[in-house]
This record gives sequence, structure tokens and C-alpha cells, in this order.
Amino acid sequence: CTCIHISRFQVHYTGIDKNVLAVKLAEENASQLGMSKRVSCYVAEVTSTGLKCLLPHLIGTVYDVIVSNPPYIAIEESRSIEPEVLRHEDHAALFAGVDGLDVVRGILQLSKTRLKVGGHLFIEVGLSHPPLIQAMLAAQEHSEMFKLLAVHPDFTLRPRFVEIKRIK
Repeated sequence: CTCIHISRFQVHYTGIDKNVLAVKLAEENASQLGMSKRVSCYVAEVTSTGLKCLLPHLIGTVYDVIVSNPPYIAIEESRSIEPEVLRHEDHAALFAGVDGLDVVRGILQLSKTRLKVGGHLFIEVGLSHPPLIQAMLAAQEHSEMFKLLAVHPDFTLRPRFVEIKRIK
């Protein structure tokens, strides 16, 4: 759970994952790091239309920052993935539809109600995705609500993370 890594700040973090084992591991890690009171983890899935599992206790909760490391590999790219990765990684954690952006679409949809105006959204994406996300944000559905602020590089200096601000 990415939220544990950044939870050194004195705020509360909510993490979601659709994999029950990943949520349990995140809870164990938070406990071992003495952060259980500041980190809450839930089983839920973000789909192309938003949050699949309703979390009633979080209804109405809005966030200053949303950070996501979603699946972002296009199904057709599976042939170029190392066989070792395909054997050992959960395919649901890797692949996100035809263009690899199904979950990103859901995160944007969810951010319309769960991200505060002025809040920031950070998403890890595929190398070809930043211009596609820019086009998504320019579409009428999102044009007045979000702005792409920056594309940040990964450790190999490739464009890997988008920073989006909710402006309305």
C-alpha cells in the first residue's frame, strides 16, 4: 500500500486494494511501523466507472491528495512482458483494458467526488499514457474540473507519474 510509505507525515491515510491479501499485508506493515492509528486499509476496486465496492463509512469523505499505483498495462502489451513477471504477478494488478487506462478513468471519475477542490492526484502510468491522459482531461467531461500540472520521471528518467489538480 503506497500510503504507508508516505505516512511519515502526521495525517491519516486511507488505502484501498481489490486484493484481500494485499490489504492484509498493508495492515501488517502499518502495524509493524507503528502507524495503525493513521493508516486504514480497505478491500475495494476502482473500475472504469468508479468505486466498485461501496464503503458506507467513507461516504462523503473527501481527500486532499490521492495517490495511485493502478494497473496500467494494455492487454495487447502482454506479449512483451517478461514470462517471469507473467508467472508470478497477479494479472489483475498489471493489466487495465485495451489501452491500459481503464482504472485511470475510474480514478478520475472517483476524484470528481472524493478529491477536494485544490487537491492533487498522483498516478503512476505507462510510458505512452501522459499525452492520452492530457487528452482525457481536455475532454468536455473533465475539462473544467482537472488540470494536468506535471509529468514526473521515474528513476530511469522516463515519464511515469502524472500530477493532476482538481480545479473545480
